[in-house]
Amino acid sequence: MLAHATLSVRHYEPGQMDLVHDWHQIVLPIEGTQDVDFGHTEGTIAAERGVLVPQGQPHLIRTRGRNRFIIVDIPCPTNCAWLMPQDIWRNATAEPFFNLDSGLRHLVGYVAHDLTNEALGTTTATHMAGLVIDALTSRLRRSWKSAAICRALELIHTRYAESLTVSDLAAAAGLSPTTFNEHFRTAVGRTPRNYFIRVRLDHAARLLRACDLSIAEIALATGFSDQSALTRSMRRQLGITPAHIREKARQPTGSSRQKSFD
Repeated sequence: MLAHATLSVRHYEPGQMDLVHDWHQIVLPIEGTQDVDFGHTEGTIAAERGVLVPQGQPHLIRTRGRNRFIIVDIPCPTNCAWLMPQDIWRNATAEPFFNLDSGLRHLVGYVAHDLTNEALGTTTATHMAGLVIDALTSRLRRSWKSAAICRALELIHTRYAESLTVSDLAAAAGLSPTTFNEHFRTAVGRTPRNYFIRVRLDHAARLLRACDLSIAEIALATGFSDQSALTRSMRRQLGITPAHIREKARQPTGSSRQKSFD
C-alpha cells in the first residue's frame, strides 16, 4: 500500500497490458499516445488529453511508438496528504478522460522538465504530485459542474410541460438537491424553479403569438394546470396576461395582419 502520493515519468514498451491498481492513478501525456479501454468506455491519452484510473478499475492499455507519461499514484486512505476528493473518483468511473487546458499543459511541461533533468527526492516529488492534484481537481470540478448544469437545462428545455421537481433536475445533474440549487443559481442567475417557470412562459408566449389554440389549451400544453394558473404566473413574472399577448399579436400591421401557423 502506498504511504503517500508519488509522481514519476514512465515509458511503456509497445504492446498491450491488462492492469488493475490498489490505488488511484492520474496519467498525463508528455509525448506519444496510449489507448485505454475500461470496458464500458475507451479513449486515447494524447497531447491534450489525460485519464483518471480509479482504484480497482480493470483496464487494458495499448501503447505504440515513442512515449512518455507523467504518472501520479494516489493511495486511498482518507487521511492521506494530497488525496483527491472522492467525488472526483466517483465521477471518473463514468467519465475517466479529461482535456488539458493551457495552464495544465504548462504545469505538465514544468514537472516533466524537472523529473527528466534530475532525480527528485521524496519531499519534492510529493510536493509536485500535490500541485498536479490540486490543479486537476479544481479544473475537473469546474468542468463537471458545468456539464451537470447543462444536463439539467437540457431536461428543462425538452420536458418543460411535465411536472419536474428540483429532485428530478438534481438527479439528472448527478448532484444532491441542495448542492444542485447552489450550483444552478450561480451558473444561471436564477433558482431552478424560477428558470423552469420562465421557460414554460416563453413557450406559452410563442404559442399565443403563433397558433390558434385556445389559451386554456396552451396552458395545458406548457405545463400549467389551467388557464388561470398560466395567467397568474405570466402576470407575476412578465407583468402581462396571455390575452394581451394574443390581442397584440393579432393587431394589424400596416395593411396586413399577422398570420398564425397551422
